[in-house]
Amino acid sequence: MAVGKGKKEVFSFDEWVPLTIVSSDQAWISHACRAIPAPNLCVPVLLGNPFLATNGIVIDHELHTCIDKKSGYDPLNPVPIKRNIIKPDPVF
Repeated sequence: MAVGKGKKEVFSFDEWVPLTIVSSDQAWISHACRAIPAPNLCVPVLLGNPFLATNGIVIDHELHTCIDKKSGYDPLNPVPIKRNIIKPDPVF
């Protein structure tokens, strides 16, 4: 079960909040969609079919990819960020 601790509980999900997801490298942002807050989830966020359809995301379970059809970006496998660290010359 995604909700609860293995025992049956009655919940009423009648409120929603706008939710936008940003990739870890901040290169991709989802379209806002309605999310229903649920207590005691086994994961921080469950993204279901409405989210995937709204954002045009295709999941390939075999390849472990989650591709945005429009941009070709894969939020599950972001491109590593290359940083140039410039150290100042030491002062003696």
